[in-house]
Amino acid sequence: MDGGIMRRGLTTIEIGVLLMLTVTLAAILGSALLTPRKITTQEPILTIYEARLLDVNPGSYYLNMTANMYAAKIIDDPKAIVFGNTTDPYVIVMVVDVLSPGNVKGYKIVDIERDEVVRVVSAERYLPQGRHVIYVFLPTIYTNVKVELLGAKVACVNCVIK
Repeated sequence: MDGGIMRRGLTTIEIGVLLMLTVTLAAILGSALLTPRKITTQEPILTIYEARLLDVNPGSYYLNMTANMYAAKIIDDPKAIVFGNTTDPYVIVMVVDVLSPGNVKGYKIVDIERDEVVRVVSAERYLPQGRHVIYVFLPTIYTNVKVELLGAKVACVNCVIK
């Protein structure tokens, strides 16, 4: 005896009870973590970190840019969210951080000098949570504008397209 404390091992019943508790807790935790996310129609909440206008060559240019941003861990998803015709010569590129997922109903382009809407497009897109790149392809060039995603609560860090 060391110090008057007597040690005994766990009985088979005690081990069985502990094992059942562990398995039950693991199952509960696992089911909570693996619950499938439903696509929701709530307003997404996001932050636009950067928005730029680029003159692009039609084709896979934007796919290469998306792959490079994903490889550099700028975005969380290798798939871009695209509005418009990918063969158009201009594209507005926005890197966004979606805090709360949801659907946007399209976008509008607003001239910031005249506070006038210059283009509105209805096209629903689902924005999952995380950092993503959004491309808005355009047939004509717009300057001194900002892009507003319809149906989203947005905080802009640098949203003005110059």
